[in-house]
Amino acid sequence: DGEKFVRCRQKRDELLEESNRFTLRLAAFENVMSAECVSYKRRKESAHPLATWPRATKDDGTERWNRFVGAATVGSDTLSKLLPLLKTVSLHWGKDFVQHYELAGKGQNYCNRFSAVVKLHTREDGVRKLNQLVLRRFRIPGRRHVRAGVNPIEPVDLQNLATWRSEAPFIKDGDPGGVQLPFVDLTSEDLPPGFIFDRFGLMVRRPFGPLAGVGPVDSDTVAGGIIDTTPVDTESGALATDKNGNDTSTTEPPNDITLTAPRHRRLSTPLSPPPDSPAQTPSSPGRLLDGYTSGKAAESCNDGNPQPNTNTTAATRLRPHKEKPDYYEVPPRYSKPTVRQTRLLNTAKLPKERCCPPQIPPSLLVTLDKSDVYAVRRLLTLMSPYVRFQDMCHVHLRKFAEAITNVEPFKRPLDVREGFRMVGPDEGSHLRRRRTSLPDITDNTPLKKLRLDNPAPSCSPLPTASKQNCRLKQDPIRDEAYRQRMIEEFQSAEDSLDSWGWRTNHLVSQILQKSKPPMCGEAYFLSGEEAFQQAEFGQVNVPIFTQSQQPFQWRGKDRPILQFFNRMEDLGLDRTVSVQIPSRPLRKISCERKTLLDIRNRFLISQSTNNPWNLLDLQSPIPSALPSFLEGENCHLLLRIRDKVLMNSSAERIVALAQDWNTWRNVIDWALLSEGGHNTAPHMDSHGYSTWITIQEGPVGFGWMSQPSQQEEEAWMSDPGDFTGGNWRYVVLSPGQTVFFPSGTIHFVFRVRGEQTFALGGHILQWSGVDRWLEVIVAQMKNPEITNEDMKQSASNHIRVVKELLENRIQAGREGGADDRGTTARFFSLLK
Repeated sequence: DGEKFVRCRQKRDELLEESNRFTLRLAAFENVMSAECVSYKRRKESAHPLATWPRATKDDGTERWNRFVGAATVGSDTLSKLLPLLKTVSLHWGKDFVQHYELAGKGQNYCNRFSAVVKLHTREDGVRKLNQLVLRRFRIPGRRHVRAGVNPIEPVDLQNLATWRSEAPFIKDGDPGGVQLPFVDLTSEDLPPGFIFDRFGLMVRRPFGPLAGVGPVDSDTVAGGIIDTTPVDTESGALATDKNGNDTSTTEPPNDITLTAPRHRRLSTPLSPPPDSPAQTPSSPGRLLDGYTSGKAAESCNDGNPQPNTNTTAATRLRPHKEKPDYYEVPPRYSKPTVRQTRLLNTAKLPKERCCPPQIPPSLLVTLDKSDVYAVRRLLTLMSPYVRFQDMCHVHLRKFAEAITNVEPFKRPLDVREGFRMVGPDEGSHLRRRRTSLPDITDNTPLKKLRLDNPAPSCSPLPTASKQNCRLKQDPIRDEAYRQRMIEEFQSAEDSLDSWGWRTNHLVSQILQKSKPPMCGEAYFLSGEEAFQQAEFGQVNVPIFTQSQQPFQWRGKDRPILQFFNRMEDLGLDRTVSVQIPSRPLRKISCERKTLLDIRNRFLISQSTNNPWNLLDLQSPIPSALPSFLEGENCHLLLRIRDKVLMNSSAERIVALAQDWNTWRNVIDWALLSEGGHNTAPHMDSHGYSTWITIQEGPVGFGWMSQPSQQEEEAWMSDPGDFTGGNWRYVVLSPGQTVFFPSGTIHFVFRVRGEQTFALGGHILQWSGVDRWLEVIVAQMKNPEITNEDMKQSASNHIRVVKELLENRIQAGREGGADDRGTTARFFSLLK
C-alpha cells in the first residue's frame, strides 16, 4: 500500500502542475481577447458583466463565460507572482532553461526554491550536482520516483542543492546509506536503464531526451508554461543596438515575457500569425508583463479606435478556424497517396520515415520485418560483428533479440540410425558422401533423419569430443542481443521495492547497462589443450572460456534436468534444500526450504514465471564433472587442504566421518539450477576459491569486473550493494561451454525470462596463486558481506593448513622454478 500511495502522490503533483499550466494558458488567451475584441473588453469591465453579454449567448453561454473569466483572473494573479521568480532564474541560468523545464507550471513554492538556488550555483555546477542528487534518489528504495517528463527535479532535490554549496562530496539529507555524492559529471555508463541526458546534460527518462517532442516552438505562440525573455528596447520594440549593430542591452532582468507552448506539445488554436505583421510594441498583449503594466495605453487606443490594434504581435491575432491547422506543412504521416505507383520487383518496402539510424543496413530491417529467424541468422553471418545493433529502434531491436535467441534450439543436430553419422559443422569441409553416380555431386546432409517419438527438448546438446581441441569462438552479435533483451526485461519488471528481487535486479540492470564484451587481454578463449597449459604452467589472472571439457556425458534424449532429478531419486525426493525466491521481503532472509519433489515438479512443468526460483547449494550426484583442463597437479591445492583437514597425520583410507567428507565434496563440486529471470548480484566466491562452471541447459550470462585497480576493489568492498564503477565485461555461455575464473573475481550472473538453466560447477585452488589467494581471503575476512557464504571459522584454518603444506614442499625440495619460489616468498611475507 505504501508504493500505491507514492504513485498517488506523484500523480497528484503531475495533475496540479498541469492545472497550473492550463490556468496560465487561460490568462494568456483572455489577455489576447481583451486586446483584440473591443466588445468583449467593454462587457467584461462593465459594472454587471454577465448582464451585458449578447442575448443569443446568455442562456447557453453565460455560465461558461463566467467560468472562463474567473479562471483567467486566477491565472493573471498567479502570473504576476511568478514573473519575478522566473526572471531571476532566467537571468542566472538562461531563458532556454526556464522554457525547457516548464518552470511556470510548477507553482509558486517550487519557483521560490529555484530562484533561491540559482543564485548559489552556476548552471553547469547546478546540473552536475542535480544529476548526482536525482541518481541517488532513484537508487534509494522507497523514495520518490524519477517522474516521466521533461523536468525530473523535485523540491527535495532543490533543498539538497541549496545545502550543497561547495565542491566537496555531499551526503543527501535522510540518506539511509550515508553515500557521499562526488562533485563530478555523470557519464552515459552511469545512467540506469531507460535514462538519457537531455540538451542541458540533466538525466531524464529516455522518451524525454534530446530527440523527444516535435521540435522547436515559435516563441510568440501563446500557451502556458514557459517564458521568452528577449531584451527589447523600450522605444522601438527591437533589440537594443548601437549604430554599428552591437548589442547594447542592459543586464537588468527583462520585462518582456511571453508564454510559449511546451516543446513536447503542439496546440491547435485559433491564434496563428498572418503572412505579414508589424513590429511588436511594448503594449502588445503578447508581452504579458507589458500588457499588465501598460494596460491604460492599450485601453485608450481601443476606445479611440474600434479597430484591432495593428501593432499587436502577429502570434496573438484572432483569426477564424481553418479546416486544417497551419503547422501541417506536409500531409499527415500516414496519409495514403491519391495515385499508387506499381512497385518495382525485388525492391524492399521500407517505412516512409526511417525508424533506425543509417548505420543499420536496410536489408536487415526488411528481414526482421518478415520475422524469418533463419534469414536473419544467415544475414548476420555476412555482416560485421561491430554493427551497432543497440542503436536500433525499440520494435526492430525486440525482433532482432527474438530472432537471435529463438534460432538456437533449431540448431540441435539429431542422432541418426547406427552406421550413419551426421556431419558436424567442424567436419563438413573434410568429409564427403556420394548421393548419386555422378562423382562431382556431393552433399553433407543425410538422406533421412531419424523420426523421434517425442519432440526435441529445448536444450542444446553438449559439444562432441571432436571439439575438445577447437578454440571457443565469441558470438558478440548473439551476446549483445541477449544483453539488450535483459535490459528490456528490467525496464518492464514490476518487482516490489522492498523485495530481494528488486534489490538484485536494480543493481544488475545498472551494471549490465554499461557492460561490454571482453577486449584483448581481458579474457582467454582457448581450446582444451591451450586451457590446460595456461592453468598448469601459466598465471591465470582473467577468466578462461573453453568447451567440451566435461568428462561426464548425458545419455539418451531426455533433457539434462530430468536426468539430474532421476539420479536424485535414489536418496529420496523428500529431502529439503534452500531456494532463493526474489519476492521475499528484505526484512527476511532471501531463501526458503523446499523439498526436492516440489522443485522437480516445478522445473519439469517449465512455465515462465515472474518469481523465478534459484538453487545454489544443490548437491551434485554426477560422478566426475571436473573439466579436463583442470586435472593437472597445479590445480590440486584444495584437495590437499581437504586431506590435511580431514585426515591430519593419518594416511589410512577412512579416518574422518562421512559427513565431513560430504561437506568437502560439496565444496569441490555442486549443481546450479535456476529458472529464467533470476539474477545474482556481484560478489566474490568465499574462501578465495577459484571457480569453474559448465553449462548443461539454457544460455547463461556471466559478467565480471575486468582487471580492477586496488582503489576499485576497495570501493566495491566498502559498498558492494551500490557500487557500479569499474570496467564490467560479459559473455553468454551455451551448453557444453565452461568458464573458469581465478580467486577474487568479482562476478555476477544474469538470465533471460522463460528459459531454465542448469550448470555444474566447483572450486579449486592453484599452487601458483597462493599469494593472490591469501590477499583475497584476508580481504573477505575483513568484509564478510562481499562473499556468498559464511567463513568466520574456516578461513583461518585454511590459512594455517596452506602454510603447513608450503613448508612441507620447501622441506622436500619441491618449490619448483623461480616463479614458484617467488610466489611462495610473497605468501610468507604477506602472512607476517
